[in-house]
Parts: sequence; structure tokens; C-alpha cells
Amino acid sequence: MLSFFFKLNSMFRLILLTLFCCHLFSVQGLSQDFLVYESNFTILEKNEIKGVTSITKGKMNINNTHREMLIDLTFPNTERWVIKDSFFTKIINDSIISKTTIPGLDKMTIYTEFLNMHKSDYGLKQMGFKIDKVEIVDDKSIVSWLPPVQLKVLISTAVTEIENNLLSSVHIFNVENEEIMASFMSGYSLHNNVPMPGKVISKIKTKGGSIFKSMEFKDVKVN
Repeated sequence: MLSFFFKLNSMFRLILLTLFCCHLFSVQGLSQDFLVYESNFTILEKNEIKGVTSITKGKMNINNTHREMLIDLTFPNTERWVIKDSFFTKIINDSIISKTTIPGLDKMTIYTEFLNMHKSDYGLKQMGFKIDKVEIVDDKSIVSWLPPVQLKVLISTAVTEIENNLLSSVHIFNVENEEIMASFMSGYSLHNNVPMPGKVISKIKTKGGSIFKSMEFKDVKVN
């Protein structure tokens, strides 16, 4: 899966990575699922590896019934991305420019995690992670998770922090116990009884440097 991922368009990787970093944001114990999510988004990225800063704007619509995700980019380019099943289709001026088959794309965070925002475990339990320990520090619940066997070569532990019954941050550590990803969620508001963050700030560390992302959501609708 990783080999296919790194062959993708860099902007597409940006969207997927950002969604991966912020795919579950919400209230503990809320049982309501939803079928459609849509919002306008703005992503500000600072890439230390390439030494560039970029802004991406657009609108996303996720339909859980049809297992389809639409991304309409408005800046810096005008494009439509259709993500359905294992296909990524790019459309410009109503013409299909490319259609790529990516095995397992429909099982990525787009559907299985991002749509399940009512969970506060970041989808870790569903991915096979097991709770190692739970601590209470200053009214904040800090939960440490151990990865499933197939991920132990990449990840040593994951940590979720819950404050006021809302997921406030997620931290992922590699096998050297170095933090390779951290995301911070803020600005929650209720939409059809589903709490959604207005902003997610993430940092992804690689051997070549760090990538900082700030993603803001506006005009959120949940049904």
C-alpha cells in the first residue's frame, strides 16, 4: 500500500495525509453515525524537506452510503477528485484527465476512520491496537496504545489525549520511540449532534525533515 501511496500526486498525498492526521476528532461514547459529511477546507503546509510553503483550498463531500469522496479544489488549481472503491479519478473542465487504481484505497482512513468521527480512540481499536495504560492528568485522559503485530515494525506506541470528552490530540511513535506524527484538534462545534473540530494542526516527521500542516474546516454539514 505504501508503494502506491508515494506514487500519488503530491497534492493528493497532502490531502490523504492531512485526513489521516485528523480523521477522528470527537466525543467519547457518542453512538450516532452519519451518512454524509461536507465542508470547505483550507490547508496551509510548510514543508521543511522541500523548503516551500503552500496553501490548498477546496470543498469535500463524503457519502458513506455510496462510499464515495468528492474533493473540489478551488486553489491553487481548479480540479475535481473522485475517490470511490479503489479508484482515484481526476477531472478538469468536465474531462477525465486520469483514473488510477489504488488497491485498498477504499479501506484507508477516508472511509473507515474519517466517517467515524463519533469515536474518541482515533480508530485505533478498529485497527487492532490494544490499550496499554490509562492515566488521568489535570482532568485529561491520556491513553497509551500498543500496535497490532503487523504494525510493530513501524510503530511502538500511539497516545490519545481526551479533554472535556473530546479528542484533543494524537501522537504516534516509531520503533525508536521517536514521535513521527502529532495532531491537535480544537474549535469544536456540534453539527447534527456530532462534534467536529474547526481546526487541526499536525506535524509529520521524516528523516529528511518535518512537514507542518494546519487544516481549517468551515460551513460544515453532517447528516
